[in-house]
Amino acid sequence: MELDDAEREAAEQGFAAWLALLDKGGKGGKHTPRPSTYFAKKLWTSVQTQPAKDGAPALHRPYSRPWQARLVLELMAEPVQPTVPPTAFQRMELAKGGEAAERVKLERRRTYGWPAVTTILRRAETGEGVTVPPWLLKLSEGFAPVHRDSAPAAAWRAYREALGQPPLPDKAEWLHVPAGETPAQAMEAFRAAVEGAGR
Repeated sequence: MELDDAEREAAEQGFAAWLALLDKGGKGGKHTPRPSTYFAKKLWTSVQTQPAKDGAPALHRPYSRPWQARLVLELMAEPVQPTVPPTAFQRMELAKGGEAAERVKLERRRTYGWPAVTTILRRAETGEGVTVPPWLLKLSEGFAPVHRDSAPAAAWRAYREALGQPPLPDKAEWLHVPAGETPAQAMEAFRAAVEGAGR
């Protein structure tokens, strides 16, 4: 009841995508979705509404090129506000303002801002993959392979750190990222490609 009309519409449009991100047998089907949590935490902001395309999504193994494309796609969503209260130390740093407060805000955004990404990364640690729709699989073919110890990988780490996004998966020797001269340009081109994939 506390949502305005625009939020209600966004919540309705994102509900199916949110359900799709929940446990697909990963916990033995014992997970019970809670719409109250969905509304209270505004979780529709953590899922990416995807253009309708023919064909069914397919499961891809952790750290594969399609898996990394799905991760990048989820990071295009706006971060959600952390619902976990700051620690006593964080409250002290936030009260200082300036750079100390900004560091805490980025740290909290990195940890709590993209629940869908956090879930994907956590499940990958136990070997669980992620579903990727055909249109995204096609877009992932244009991703560039980057060795995790290379200068381009360092540039992507710095870019994501500056945005307060979760770090690149450290268990992947080869990272697959959108192609572009810089991470910012690559993400802009990828966003345009995602928008065009629905046409």
